[in-house]
Amino acid sequence: MRDEEKSKEQLIGELVEIRKELSKLKKPDEEKEIECKNMIVAATGYEADYDYDYDYTKSNMNLNKRLVENSLDITIVIDKDGYIKDIFPSIEKKFGFKNESAIGVNIFDYIHTDDISEVANAINSMLKFPNIPKYIQVRTSEISIGMRYFEAIGTNMLEDKDIGGIVFNSRDITEKKITEKQLVDEKEKLIATLKNIGEAVITVDCNEKILLMNSAAEIFTGWKTKNALSKPLKEVICLRNRKTKEVYEDPLSKMLKEGENFGICNGIVMVSRFGRERIVCGSGTTIVGEDGKVNGTVVVIKDITEKVKLDEELSKAARIETIGVLAGGIAHDFNNILTIILGNISLAKMKAFKEPREKVYERLVEIEKATLNAKGLTQQLLTFSKGGEPIIKTVSISRLLKEAAVFALRGSDIKCNFNIPKDLWTAEIDEGQINQVINNLIINAKQAMIGGGVITIGAENVVIDENSDIINLNNLKPGRYIKIWIKDKGIGISEEDLNKIFDPYFTTKSCGNGFGLTTSYSIIKKHGGYITVKSALEKGTTFFIYLPASTKAGVNTVDTNQNVIHASGRILIVDDNCDVSAVAGNMLKEIGYEVQFAKNGFEAIEIYKKGKFTGNGFEAVIMDLTIPGSMGGKEIIRWLHDIDPNVKAIVSSGYSNDPVMANYSEYGFKGVVAKPYKIHEIGETLYNVISGN
Repeated sequence: MRDEEKSKEQLIGELVEIRKELSKLKKPDEEKEIECKNMIVAATGYEADYDYDYDYTKSNMNLNKRLVENSLDITIVIDKDGYIKDIFPSIEKKFGFKNESAIGVNIFDYIHTDDISEVANAINSMLKFPNIPKYIQVRTSEISIGMRYFEAIGTNMLEDKDIGGIVFNSRDITEKKITEKQLVDEKEKLIATLKNIGEAVITVDCNEKILLMNSAAEIFTGWKTKNALSKPLKEVICLRNRKTKEVYEDPLSKMLKEGENFGICNGIVMVSRFGRERIVCGSGTTIVGEDGKVNGTVVVIKDITEKVKLDEELSKAARIETIGVLAGGIAHDFNNILTIILGNISLAKMKAFKEPREKVYERLVEIEKATLNAKGLTQQLLTFSKGGEPIIKTVSISRLLKEAAVFALRGSDIKCNFNIPKDLWTAEIDEGQINQVINNLIINAKQAMIGGGVITIGAENVVIDENSDIINLNNLKPGRYIKIWIKDKGIGISEEDLNKIFDPYFTTKSCGNGFGLTTSYSIIKKHGGYITVKSALEKGTTFFIYLPASTKAGVNTVDTNQNVIHASGRILIVDDNCDVSAVAGNMLKEIGYEVQFAKNGFEAIEIYKKGKFTGNGFEAVIMDLTIPGSMGGKEIIRWLHDIDPNVKAIVSSGYSNDPVMANYSEYGFKGVVAKPYKIHEIGETLYNVISGN
């Protein structure tokens, strides 16, 4: 631009002021006209005849035109037949399109064929209703500037003497349209994906009302999306604990308030509207808005029924295979035990008439030891093969550790040092199972120290908080624990083998079967605890056990016949095995009880009912948990409670893995005694139940 033109532009402001002054004049007189003319000459620097109306209008038009030319929008003026009268230079700036070439061309030549009718309708509408602007969206033809999308507002200005046409102010919205199409495509893809995936996907708002469900969610819940929309999620989804059938606590409320995600484990069953059950796992993720507030949740639930059942079958098959592998060794051990029992019985029978009484007693002691070994072997097999539930009672861990060590190291060249505080907490455990773990670890330590050595057994009270690595890595609950360690200075375990020692079948012993540590791990886990190990070759091994502590005092039981509790009263024994009933009856008679027998549940109910209503009732009932072909203990106790709500019943079984044995009080029993049992065990249990201890 020339300097002269620049200076003129700079003086536009002054000209505007001049126009304002002239506009006040209805009819300029000569004197005023000369004055204004001189002002224009002074402002512009050139002579010109002053025409008031022309100059004023032209200046106004020039200003408006400059504003339009610098707009990003494109302005087009057409006549009533659609021919272009004017098109502003912004189209050249935007697309490189010469506006001169468009003058006189019909606007329909630039419109996509599919949109011509829309433009024609808009023009006709504006001609018919000149005061009503018209909004349209059109595409351009590809032969002009390539196909692009425009939105435009058309205004009828045919009556305006300066414009005299229909003005379209249009804006290029091609990128917007492309983005919208991409969003639509992505939405369709997402909907197609959600519809066809196997997981149930449900979206809820911040009020837990359902916004979206996919096809899998409809199948899982039994609800059609149209019927489920706006319903609370808890009305559509029913989750229950797989074992207890209790309704699963709804985690959404807390999640929506605190913004925390949640997970659903595979112990949960999802029940559909029609009663179909699926084992599921899943998760929920919060939807957080720009303001940081939770706007809703996306819940994803996966059906893992087949996987869980397959895993259970594989696990069952693995246990059966393991039992098969061990069958030969177990049969061998049982035959050895039976040899000891039968041999000592034969000797006792011979000595009963020839030797002093104490000699017979010695043989009976050996028989008892062998029988207890058989009991331990059976218990070990049950624990591994069926995952025996622990039968819990409060036990002194200090006493248990010392007794287990003395027993396991008897006759060996291994010394044991104890590091156990006097105030060590008690634990609610299955004493037999934990004793099995401790014995196994001590025996392993003894075998690792060929030629003798020292084993250190220690324990301490610890409180584990929620930030502890032990809690986070092993799914333990924060709280009080008893930490036990068993340390040897033996050959150690290689780093390669360390991660496999709890696996079934794995062993580094030439005569081992990889059974002991796997069983130990299972027992500790079922007690809500944790077992781990640290070791290095030639430096020794240390096993660590964490057991939940109890607030109760321990029971220091002493395994001697002198502690048999003598008492009196009538006892009903229910067992289908006559030999077991006879032995149990003789033991109870020996300590002062009167005994009556029932072979099955129906007989037991009749005998108990008769005794109750004749005034010759029973102080307690000892019943077998399983009676083939008849009601077992779990069914009998319900009937007895109807007859006598205060019945004192003791459940007994050789299947210690049954949940009734572990949680007997939940089924209405007052006590439990596992087979096989000794006279002082059954006597103590009866005394405690009858006296209410």
